Amino acid sequence: VYSMINNKKKILWIGAFPPKGSDIYGGVLAACRSLLSSRFGSEFDFSLLDSTQKSNPPPRLLIRIFYSIPRAVKFFLSLLTFRPNAVLIFCGSGFGLAEKGLFAWFVRLVGIPCVMFPRGGKILRDSYHSLFWKYYAKIFFGGASVLLCQGTHWQSFAVDVLGFKKKDTVIINNWISNPKYFGIGKARKYFPPKSKLKILFVGWVEEGKGVFELIKACEILAKKHEFKLFVVGDGTSKPRLLEKVNRYKLNDTVVFVGWLKGNNLLDAYRQADIFVLPTYMEGMPNVLLEAMASGLPIVTTPVGNIPDIVDDGRTGIFVPVGDAAALSEALTSLILSESERARLGESGFKYAQHVFDLEVASKKMISVFRELA
Repeated sequence: VYSMINNKKKILWIGAFPPKGSDIYGGVLAACRSLLSSRFGSEFDFSLLDSTQKSNPPPRLLIRIFYSIPRAVKFFLSLLTFRPNAVLIFCGSGFGLAEKGLFAWFVRLVGIPCVMFPRGGKILRDSYHSLFWKYYAKIFFGGASVLLCQGTHWQSFAVDVLGFKKKDTVIINNWISNPKYFGIGKARKYFPPKSKLKILFVGWVEEGKGVFELIKACEILAKKHEFKLFVVGDGTSKPRLLEKVNRYKLNDTVVFVGWLKGNNLLDAYRQADIFVLPTYMEGMPNVLLEAMASGLPIVTTPVGNIPDIVDDGRTGIFVPVGDAAALSEALTSLILSESERARLGESGFKYAQHVFDLEVASKKMISVFRELA
């Protein structure tokens, strides 16, 4: 009745909506929460269905199937009782994509438009190297009426590999979930130089994030320079990484702080001088946007949609995947040059202000769903 009175179209949104107080982190959670709080969230009437992964690494397949059963029940009940005009699905890869892909095919068969918004970059990499994953992606993305793409790399994948028409894809860059990051960037001072610079890593402490190369690079750096590396996050590789830190005698150099939230995370960006993410694969990582909005110079790898975010030599520095020596050289260049840190950081801040504002994404989302619904 409320929707009819206010003439709002109804959207069933499958994404990251865990209960308050849940110990769940990640870019999808931040993206969903911030988008819901934007103009997009007030433009439509939503029924929210949480599909967050319960642990990292993921549970065994049988356990994940067990968890998916009540989700499927809620999904069908929402279709029957809420009667949405459209469905929005945030999705990843692996089993999660299969589950959400089946949802997409069902709503397509009953005549409801479905918009899928893939996150992460694993499915892109796997599809280019494996026929199995290529057809897996084609099948489970095939139920979407529109595919939202985090950048040109995702759009090319959608058209060239998945077979979407370009008109059925829309590029929506990731957005800064908290405007306070821009406040950090605006207030940042690059001079005078600090006696001991702080390098920041934020993300899952997993091999695929390049954390072992990062620790090896720190071993090389520590022989000539004074600095501290702060590792914000957690993961299954942490015990082995701690062994490396002990072996390289970096206990006074590398600090593991675990996951941070709210003002504590903002302070980590505020106090840092350099941001590093030597990852093997990505979609469009929120942490890079946060680093740019905070005015930090970036060292990262040109994988997934990262080249759509970072301009090598202008807003950051690219290093090859898995190359600890190159990573060490890039970090050295920034440690030695205050002016270079300032140039890259200021350029990234201006670019983030122009491209990664939440309201830019909100307007595009509203446009997509107005047309569909």
